[in-house]
Amino acid sequence: MGFEVERRRRASHTKRVLCCSILLLGGCSTHSDRSAGDEGKPGSSVASDHKSTKNTVRLGSPEWYTDQLAAADKGDMFAQLRVADCFYIGSCGFAKDQNEAMRYWDLAAEQGSGFAQGQLATAYQFGINGLQKDLTQAAKWWRRAAESGDSGAAAILGAFYEEGDGVPQNFDEAVKWYRRGADGGDPAAQRSMGEMYVKGTGVPQDYLQAHMWLNLACSIGKTEACGIRDRLATKMSAAQVQQAQDMASKWEPGPKRTNREKR
Repeated sequence: MGFEVERRRRASHTKRVLCCSILLLGGCSTHSDRSAGDEGKPGSSVASDHKSTKNTVRLGSPEWYTDQLAAADKGDMFAQLRVADCFYIGSCGFAKDQNEAMRYWDLAAEQGSGFAQGQLATAYQFGINGLQKDLTQAAKWWRRAAESGDSGAAAILGAFYEEGDGVPQNFDEAVKWYRRGADGGDPAAQRSMGEMYVKGTGVPQDYLQAHMWLNLACSIGKTEACGIRDRLATKMSAAQVQQAQDMASKWEPGPKRTNREKR
């Protein structure tokens, strides 16, 4: 399904999150959940509110990480996220252990962490980080992340429905999730919406809508969308192309959907 870029993005994001946490001796805002257009995601991002942990010892010290482990085992979601990062990288005094990382991400995901949900979805999708490939589980966790407001996850879930991967093939559902991601500003979802309108799959064929969505995706870096848009333009009149361009210029994203952690 072509999500290798998404897998690498989330892995890269995890490393940046941990490095930032260590540098600041207590975490930073890059561990905040991403929304549709935020790239950082397989990405996605996790909340950085550290108020749930009492600073009884020096932040970043071995004792502090020991306290984090204890807090994680008691159900502190933010501690679970920090500990998972430590195990994933093999830092903070913990040996690298992907199984432990995934265990703590699973605990955090069940509590509503969009970042952890994305980590689980990615691991199940590609069969990495100690988990067997399971597209049904991947679809489950992409749905959880998308329902929390992650527009990038919505784009991926739409592709699952379009292809019938891990879920019954359903073009109406594919369009539903593509649209949610596209409305949130995710370029992959916008490109997919454009393609659905070009083909008339799940929606009536509409070259104006197709051109608009492809144009939006192209404008924020989806180069393949540029080519599809340009080929589509050869089937449209100059007046239609101008109308579609006007639609794109007036388009505004829906209410910003961010994947906030439960506080």
